[in-house]
Amino acid sequence: MQAIALAGARYARDRLHSRLLQGGDRLRSMLLRDQAMAALSPIWYNNRHPEVLPMQAYKLNESITVCGQISEETVARIAELGYRVLVNNRPDGEEAGQPSSAQIQAAAERAGMEYHHMPVNGMTFPGEHLETMAVLFDDAERPVFAFCRTGTRCANLWVASRDPEARQEAFDYARSLGFDLSLAARLL
Repeated sequence: MQAIALAGARYARDRLHSRLLQGGDRLRSMLLRDQAMAALSPIWYNNRHPEVLPMQAYKLNESITVCGQISEETVARIAELGYRVLVNNRPDGEEAGQPSSAQIQAAAERAGMEYHHMPVNGMTFPGEHLETMAVLFDDAERPVFAFCRTGTRCANLWVASRDPEARQEAFDYARSLGFDLSLAARLL
């Protein structure tokens, strides 16, 4: 059975090599990009390899990564990846079945993480904690993993927390990742 698997892997490798040699510039550039991005950002790599972290996460800069709803079980893995601060931007009870802030906080404490519950919704954006979030988001010594329902609120809060002269660049970057930034656009 191993011989069949090995033969299949060799065939796939040889086919890929053949395509690269036949002028596969686009494929070659994609492979080089994937290798470079995997080296630069474990979270980018994770988005293509969910066995690393079972959710889609986006690294906005060296000190903050955002994603959608996490589970209690995922918190320990987030801490293992080197994150020191967990920020929950989701109000309790926003959706049926979501873990409560207290449940996530208990998991964060078990994992040795600092936890902040700073809920925001479309009506209260950017909320009363924006200055505190800005300090957390900029602390490279304590990388932040922030979450909400989809990661969109967190990305909007990151953009809103930037200094006015850096806000447009942050807006453009987060938008390039596919985030709807209509909340942060109010502040531009």
